Amino acid sequence: MDLAASGAFEDLQLAAEDWASANGLLVRREGGFQTCPITLIPSIFPRQTYEEAIALQPIFNRLVDRVSRDLSWLYKELEATGAGDDFIQAQLEICKQVHGAQARGKNEKFQTTYLGCNRSDYMIHCAPETEKDVPILPAASGTPQGSFLQVELNTIASSFGSLSTQTSALHKFLCTRHRDSVESAYAKLGLNIPPLTPENLPETNTVNVLCQGMAEAFKHYQMQRGTDCVVRMLYIIFVVSDGEKNSVDQRMLEYELWNTHQIPVLRHSLTTLATNATIENRGGAPVLFVDGGTKEIAVVYYRDGYSPDAYPTKKEWDARLLMEKSYAIKCPSITYQLVGAKKIQQALAGEGVLEKYLSATDAIAIRKSFAGLYELTDEAVAAAMAHPEHFVLKPQREGGGNNVYGEDITKVLPSLSTTERAAYILMQRIFPPGQDSLLLLRGGLLMPCKALSELGVYGAFLGDEEEEHLNLTGGHLLRTKPDSSDEGGVAAGFAVIDSPCLL
Repeated sequence: MDLAASGAFEDLQLAAEDWASANGLLVRREGGFQTCPITLIPSIFPRQTYEEAIALQPIFNRLVDRVSRDLSWLYKELEATGAGDDFIQAQLEICKQVHGAQARGKNEKFQTTYLGCNRSDYMIHCAPETEKDVPILPAASGTPQGSFLQVELNTIASSFGSLSTQTSALHKFLCTRHRDSVESAYAKLGLNIPPLTPENLPETNTVNVLCQGMAEAFKHYQMQRGTDCVVRMLYIIFVVSDGEKNSVDQRMLEYELWNTHQIPVLRHSLTTLATNATIENRGGAPVLFVDGGTKEIAVVYYRDGYSPDAYPTKKEWDARLLMEKSYAIKCPSITYQLVGAKKIQQALAGEGVLEKYLSATDAIAIRKSFAGLYELTDEAVAAAMAHPEHFVLKPQREGGGNNVYGEDITKVLPSLSTTERAAYILMQRIFPPGQDSLLLLRGGLLMPCKALSELGVYGAFLGDEEEEHLNLTGGHLLRTKPDSSDEGGVAAGFAVIDSPCLL
C-alpha cells in the first residue's frame, strides 16, 4: 500500500506544515515560501555517539584556528591542489597577498583575531565485511576506527543552524501535543515506538551559540578600535548570494543578534560589495565601510563565497580581497576557509600531523573519528578502481552534488591528468545504518522510505595568536536522505532536516 497516497499520515503532515508556517520553518521558493524539507518524526540515534560527537567540537574548533595560522604548512599542502583547481588557487593568492611581508604598511594594524562558526559532520559506520579485502582501508591492516566517522569539517557558510533548531522544536511539539499521531506513524511504518520523552529529544542551542560568537567578535572589534569608533554605529555584514533561497535560516541569526545583543546586520552580495565597499585608514587601521563610507563593519560573516559560482567575474574576487585586507573580523578568514578544503582534511589524517597542533589526548580523540583519507597515488587509484563501492571521490567543493560514487569513480579516475588528480581526494565510504522515515519534501510531497542520517555539530570560536576568547559547542543538525541517494545536501535537494531521538 502507498502509505503517503492513502492519507495515513495526513493529520500529522497538516499539523507539521501549520506549525512550520507559524514558526518560520520555511525556505524561499519561486513565488513565496514553502515548508522546509523535514522529517515528520524524529529518527532514532544512539545517545553515546551523539554525546561523543558533541564533546569533539571544541577540539575541532581549536584545531581549525591553529592550523589556519601555520601558513607555511597550508601553502605546502595546497600547492599541488591549487595547480589543479583554479578555485583553491584563487584563495591561495588572496592569502599570500594579505599575509605576505610586503602586503601592508610598516605601521598598519593587521587583524589577527579570527571568528569561526564551524560544523563537523559525521555518520555512524557499520563496516561491511568486504572492507577487509581493500588493501588501503583501515580494516585491512587492523587499524581501529570509531563507531562514527567524520564526513567533513565545514569552516564557511555552515548553514541550517536556525532551521535545525526549529525542526527540533517542531518534533518536540508533535511528540507531545500530537503524540497519538506520532506513535501511529511509527506503528504504520512497522517501527517500535521509542520513548518520546523530553530527555530523549535533545535541546539545540545553535542560534544562541553562533550569535554569541558573532557578538563577542563585535565587542572585541569595538575594544580594538577604542574611542575612534565610539560615536558611530557599527555593523555585522552577512555576505549572501543574490536570490538567496535559505534567507529564513540567515534572518533568524540576524534577529537574534538584534533582539539579544542590539547588533544591527546588513546584507550584501559579493557583487554589490564590489562597488559598495571601501577601506579607509583610521588610526592606522584599514577600516571597512559600506554604503558610501557611512557604515563601519566590525564583523564579516560569509554565507556565500564557498563555491566558484559566487565569483562570476574578477570584481567578486576583488571584493573578497578588499574585505580580507580590512580590519574587520572575518568569519571565516581566508585561512580558515583553506583549512576547510578536502585536501587539508586528508593531510591532517597523516601520521603525527595532529600532534603538531593538539595535545596527545585531543589528537587521539580526533583521529578516532577520521575515515580513511587518501591522495590520488597510484596505489590509492588502483584500490578505488578495483573496489569503487568502498570509496568516494571528492573535489575541493562545498554545497552538495559534487562527489563521485561507485562505478562512476572508475569512469572519472582514468580521465584525470596528474595535475587534475591533485584537486581530488579519495575517502573511505561510510556505511550508516538505515531506518524507516517520513520525509516531507518541497511542495508537501510525503515520502515514506528507508533513510540514512548524518549528524552535524556546530561550534563557535574566537581567538587570536595568543588567546582563545571563546570556544563553544552549539547544537546539532541531523540530515536524513533516502538510502537510494548518495549525496546529502539539504539546499541541493538531496536530504531533509531531522532531529534525533536518543536511545
